[in-house]
Amino acid sequence: MDQDNQSVKALGIVGIAVLLADLMAMSVNAQELHTVKCQGYFWGMPATVEGQRAYFRSGHPLGDGDSLRFNGVIRSSRGTLQFTYEGYANSAPFQGVVQTPQGPYLVKVLDGTGARHEKMVIYGGRPTLGPPPTWGEFVCSWR
Repeated sequence: MDQDNQSVKALGIVGIAVLLADLMAMSVNAQELHTVKCQGYFWGMPATVEGQRAYFRSGHPLGDGDSLRFNGVIRSSRGTLQFTYEGYANSAPFQGVVQTPQGPYLVKVLDGTGARHEKMVIYGGRPTLGPPPTWGEFVCSWR
């Protein structure tokens, strides 16, 4: 009987070691980075968006904790603006900020929309009684 208990303990230790190895592998693979390049318009003029989009997997089978972050710039004839947004993947639109010389503007962002998941839409971030104003619409490539 002692030998059976030792075998069970050994299997338990091996099981824990396998679980820990799986968890470490998951944390190494937990982030996907994509370079995003977009063309379209922002505030009524031709513009581009470029930046890095990081997607973090929760490891939960339902994926309800998956999140993302974007850090980049919007370029137009008026200059270059810092642009960031983040949120949970299943709860778009995402919260964002466009930094301008006049100060920060809060925005809402939908990304990965459209038939081929290549559109990004930037909306005004203030609450409104009607639909929010569309500040920018872009066609993007995700690499």
